[in-house]
Parts: sequence; C-alpha cells; structure tokens
Amino acid sequence: MTDRNAAKRTLSRWIVALALGPLLLSVSLPGFFTLRTRLESPSTISPSAAPTPAETDGRDGFLPLDGSEDRDVILGSRGGGYLMLGPRPSPAVPTVEAMPSAATTPVADPELGARLFDELLLAVFPAEQLEALPDYFVPDDGVFYVTSDTLNLRAGPGTEFEILHKLTFAEKVTRSAIGTGWSIVSDASGLSGYVSTKYLSTKKPAPKVSAADLLRAKVVAYAKEQLGVPYIHYAASPSAGFDCSGLTWYVYKKVGIAAPRSSIGYGTFGRHVKLSEIKPGDILCWDTFHDGVTRINHVSMYVGNGIMIHAPGTGKYVSYHKVSTYGEVLVDIRRIIT
Repeated sequence: MTDRNAAKRTLSRWIVALALGPLLLSVSLPGFFTLRTRLESPSTISPSAAPTPAETDGRDGFLPLDGSEDRDVILGSRGGGYLMLGPRPSPAVPTVEAMPSAATTPVADPELGARLFDELLLAVFPAEQLEALPDYFVPDDGVFYVTSDTLNLRAGPGTEFEILHKLTFAEKVTRSAIGTGWSIVSDASGLSGYVSTKYLSTKKPAPKVSAADLLRAKVVAYAKEQLGVPYIHYAASPSAGFDCSGLTWYVYKKVGIAAPRSSIGYGTFGRHVKLSEIKPGDILCWDTFHDGVTRINHVSMYVGNGIMIHAPGTGKYVSYHKVSTYGEVLVDIRRIIT
C-alpha cells in the first residue's frame, strides 16, 4: 500500500511540472536574455550620457514576482521571476532651493538682549542685590590694587563724573561690582565710587624705584661701609678717620654731590622736610650744646627704620643710633637728593 501511495505522489509532481513549465519559461527567458546582453556589452552604458528627467533611459523595467521591492535589479537571486513592464522614465532630479543666509537677514532687538541679560543675572544673583546696581553691572567680591600712579575715584562710570578721591599706586581697594570698563570699589576708609577697571590688578605691584631712590640707596650703602672707622676731628676719609661732617661730605662726594664740609653749613643746604617725611639719605642737624641757642654743631644721616648713622665723637667710632633715643636737640632735617 505504501509503495502505491508513493508512486501516486511522484506521478502528481510530474503532471504539475509539465503544466507549469511553459508558463515559467515564458516569464523567465526574456529577463535572462536581457541580463546576458547587458553583461556582454557593459561599455554601451556611458556615465556621461545620463538621460534627462523628461526622457527614458531605454531600459526595460521589471516587476519582481517574488514580492521584492528592488526595481533596479534586472534578474534577482531569490528564485522568483520578473514581469516585464516596458520602458520606464529615469527618476527626476530633485530641485533644491537655496536657504536664505542668516547673515543677510540680521535681527536687531536691543530690548530682547537687555531682557535676556537681566534674566541671566537673576538666575545667578538675588534680585535685591541687583536692584542697587546701575545697568549692566554685575556683583563682584574681590581685593584689587591700583597699578597707576594715581587713580580717580569718581561718582559715576565715566570721566564726566565728579572726582571723589584720588587713589595712589599700589593702594588696596575692594570691588563690589563690575561693568563695561568700570568697577565699583571702596578704599580703606569705606569711600565708594567708580574707577577704570584697566588700572586694577589682583596682584600687588612691586614698588616703583625712582632715580632719586636709587641714588639715596647708594649714599646709604657708602655710609654703612664706614661703620667702625674711628672718629678723628677734621678727618674725612676711611684711612684717616671721620668727624661728623667729614662722614656726610665723603659719602655724598662718592655719588657726585658736593655737600658742606662743616656741620653748620647743612642749615641752608638742600631743603627742609618734616620728621614724618624723612627718607634714607636725609641729614639730621643736631644741637649738642643745649645752651638755648639754636645752632647746628652735629650731623648724622638717616638710613631707614628709625635708625641714623654718624661719627659720634672723640674716642668713638662710626656707628648706628636710634633717632628717637638720641639725647640731643633736633634742629632741622635737610633733604639733599630730591
């Protein structure tokens, strides 16, 4: 029984194959020969001869019978056939319109910019902190130093505003707000105003040294070199010794200045300065007689930090002494280097 059923199935397959064979050949053979023709002559298709959108490209179109959506493949490998559709037009080239350039259509809206600026500030700082500031100033908190010789502290952010105070070189200020080119600062006394931001620095500038300061430093250095030289009346050299005016005359001569050779001569030499204004190199004029007569009979040189250097008297040597503890009458202070 089994052999009989198998024979029936085999016979049925042959009948179906004989019935469908001509149909499959009629569909598949044209596509096969078209593919063969194209493969044998590939040079006939020139890239430079591209059809225009209104023309056809001369190829036969094929609709796949196996459900494929690939219309550009002439003969597929999925085992199905293709239905010839005849010539089909080439795909049209899409037209791309140029977009307008943003640079050619600027949008100017100052009010929008100001509003966005305010919103940005409110997102960072409390509203009450911003209300006390001028337009376009933002809060700040820092210590700065003046980098110019003098800096005007003004009543407003501009050179047309009143000058409240003049800040000095390297003076420390506290900044509370910053704007475009201007800062709001307070000095050590608490006085607040506006200054140009470009003259502020977070680093304290090094002290400026003038030519006069350098010359004073040289005079003091030469005076210190004579420490220990014995006091000799009327002498004015390291080898012979010094009296008080001989010491000052010698060290000033070393820098090219002809100072008086007598103590009393310093009363009219140079210019008078106050003790609060004294600088290294200045000459202190003393009265050592204490007789009630204003006269100068001893001189010394100030070297800084409240200290002077002098040739004190017979039996002594060139030495330091504190100005505040020197028990003689200070008659005058003369500045020779200005």
